[in-house]
Amino acid sequence: QGPLPDRCLVAIWRELMSGSFALERPLRIGYLGPGGSFSHTAAMLKFGQSVEYEPLADIRSIFDEVSKGHCDLGIVPVENTTGGFWMSVGI
Repeated sequence: QGPLPDRCLVAIWRELMSGSFALERPLRIGYLGPGGSFSHTAAMLKFGQSVEYEPLADIRSIFDEVSKGHCDLGIVPVENTTGGFWMSVGI
């Protein structure tokens, strides 16, 4: 146990990994926009500041952009308050 709280170490590690990914090839992460949304915040907490973030209009667009290779990964909510996950994807 050192002087830094665990949450600080997690943040430092996340940014080190984010910077490392950016040196190899910038990751492009699609999320349910706009900037500052819950999905955007979740993506930044997972991948840090050194990746490219792409706000997308709906959940279907996230899957489409990843499957076309325009985004490397996509962050989608398990459920959203306006219609639920499965209805918005059309499954």
